[in-house]
Amino acid sequence: MSPVLFKSLALGNTQNASPVVEQLLAKLHGPALPQAIDWWPLAPGWWALIVTVTLCIAALVILLRRYRHNNRYRKLALLRLFDLKKVCSENELGAALNTLLKRTFISAYPNTRHVVAAKLNQDWLNILHKTCDLSGCAENQLAALAALTGDGKYQPDFTLATQDAMSICQFWIKRHKHLSTSKLRVLLALDPLESAVPKSTHEKPAIQAPAVSYKPTTKAEVDAYV
Repeated sequence: MSPVLFKSLALGNTQNASPVVEQLLAKLHGPALPQAIDWWPLAPGWWALIVTVTLCIAALVILLRRYRHNNRYRKLALLRLFDLKKVCSENELGAALNTLLKRTFISAYPNTRHVVAAKLNQDWLNILHKTCDLSGCAENQLAALAALTGDGKYQPDFTLATQDAMSICQFWIKRHKHLSTSKLRVLLALDPLESAVPKSTHEKPAIQAPAVSYKPTTKAEVDAYV
């Protein structure tokens, strides 16, 4: 093949090519392309990622449901707290708030019912302080808590700072801690044979939904639902 013909073929000019060369060129094919990769079946790495994400989502849902179930008694207690302010007189409010706090504690630890019911005055006040950090509360709120846990609430001339008492009760209901069995026994000075275990996820709350329906109107009352 002459250099001129070779140069013409290289440049794609086949007008000067012989019939034999044209036949050879007609038999040429383009380069073979690899087959396209299908998305199915998935590679093992994708299967591992799907399983991991699914398990994480399932665990998150279970934890969220358990958290909401375990803290449902707090919401019921807060609802009842605001209803007490509407249905109780000033002389009755102290005893009603004290009862609500005890019922809330028993809802968190159902097997402590008889022990907590027997705790009065300073002993009961100490339990409330040890199960919730009240150091950030105002002095007048702490005084209201001491008043409603003491014997004075049963006197005819008993007076209570209603707003302070409501505020510290709301704070304790929302912020009290869940204690381990050993710490709870030490706190309540339980006999080793007695059982004081945290509330089971299948336990029905001791606090029932209030009979009076109430919707919060102020910002402080709306915050109680959080």
